[in-house]
Amino acid sequence: MSTATPAPVIVSDAIQPIGEPPKFSNPVARAVWDAGFPGRAKHMEQCGKYRSRKCEDNHVTREHRWCGARSCDDEHCAHAAAAVLVDKFHVDADHIVKYSEPGTKFTFVDYRFVCEHKDDAIRAQATKVIDFFIAKSKLTRRDIENIESGLPHNLALWCYTGFDDDGLLVLRVLFLGLSVDMDELRNQFTAISADVHIVPVKSIHRFFPLLFKVAIPSTDAGKASMEIAFIGIRRLRTIGQFERPEMEELLVEEGDGKTSTNNSEVESAKSNDDPPPKSHKLCPICHKKIVEQSGWMPKHLPPPMPDKITYYPASD
Repeated sequence: MSTATPAPVIVSDAIQPIGEPPKFSNPVARAVWDAGFPGRAKHMEQCGKYRSRKCEDNHVTREHRWCGARSCDDEHCAHAAAAVLVDKFHVDADHIVKYSEPGTKFTFVDYRFVCEHKDDAIRAQATKVIDFFIAKSKLTRRDIENIESGLPHNLALWCYTGFDDDGLLVLRVLFLGLSVDMDELRNQFTAISADVHIVPVKSIHRFFPLLFKVAIPSTDAGKASMEIAFIGIRRLRTIGQFERPEMEELLVEEGDGKTSTNNSEVESAKSNDDPPPKSHKLCPICHKKIVEQSGWMPKHLPPPMPDKITYYPASD
């Protein structure tokens, strides 16, 4: 009698897990598992776990597992990623303000759309907005691809942040050097609302925190719906920031760069592409090699006293 493990059953665009599910403490992770994405669910369940590490100079530091999910606010994954992006683009903003021509302005829009919580519907809505802005800029997609990051003219920054508590799709856009009528931006799309700002470039620093502000539904059901809807959308991961928005990037499945993919290959690519962050091999204090580490500890347990920690040889 064969004891081979049966292949997973393909359901829609997800992989249906086989066997009994793990015991999840995170209800969003359980919903993602039930939707057919076991790899993503396990990463979410592990989010926040930590272990102690010791380097050659006996510095003791802590390593965390973060899931990086766009719906994650338990351990502030998405918010931390947003803060990193704000810091990153402040450097670009300094360059832009310094070298922009007098009178240069930028456009910022916060759109809210009624949109199905499905990746194809989200892609279609985002593509419609991006196509409009590219056409208004009088640039081709190839022009935008060739623009170097940080140039003061025709720099496009785009950010999707999630679904709000009303289940509306939030799509924020910042575009530099584009002259568009505010009423046109409000009326161009079938948006429920469009908060539009066209302001001098010297004010751009105030808008990066708004651009990258993470919208996470307050309910577990809303978080799970958002997480599942965005699985498989390339370049819209985590908080969804994407630069130089070539349409082709929005139309490929995450993982292999093809427009049509076997479902099992897609899930495998996701699992390989989105693991918890790798172990730091060097001490963040002295940058010497990590030689010992403890086991992983649950996020809800306080760190044990130093003399209670058991260390094991660190693997390379």
